[in-house]
Amino acid sequence: MINIYFDFIKEPKKIDMQFFCESVKAKISATANEQLKNERIYAYNLLKRAIGEKNGSHKEILFTDKGKPFIKDADFEISISHTGKAVCVAVGNKKPIGIDVEILNDKNEKTASSFVRRYLKEVNIKTKKPEEKFLFFGIENIYECEESSNLLKWTAIEAVLKAVGDGFSSLPDIESYIDGYQIYSGKIMHENEIYVFSVAEEK
Repeated sequence: MINIYFDFIKEPKKIDMQFFCESVKAKISATANEQLKNERIYAYNLLKRAIGEKNGSHKEILFTDKGKPFIKDADFEISISHTGKAVCVAVGNKKPIGIDVEILNDKNEKTASSFVRRYLKEVNIKTKKPEEKFLFFGIENIYECEESSNLLKWTAIEAVLKAVGDGFSSLPDIESYIDGYQIYSGKIMHENEIYVFSVAEEK
């Protein structure tokens, strides 16, 4: 079972940083952009709630040298993403997972189209709607997203790259990774804004 948690930023989060472990404090403190910093505060606060439900609230959040978060001595995998007002967390079992969410707007569609033309011409991406193996928290409805959407392809690739854990350094080899992951995608709505998300799980 994979649990997917969503939250939406309403105002700057007033959270005492003492409740974060040192690695998360350092990551947030090193973020100069205030909007990005607020997104990260929301995201890691949501992650703390999520891992608490897996009886891992006492466990430390660490990062690989490529920036992938993981829980020390845990028997489950995690991934986070944030964009605009939306933050999300995926908590799975022992298989590598990745999640990515992007707001659907003209700017992101244009960026995604350029990204797809440059990197994904020969990559065939097949996604599925979220199945019964998923539990969603913080949202009510999941809508289908057209596979032809360049923004969907962008989120799918980012989700796979997060699961692999090497970041964009793996992008030139993405074709060799895609077949090893099952990708689930959908759309959600919040306050008249549409968000596209993908979750990648190692087969």
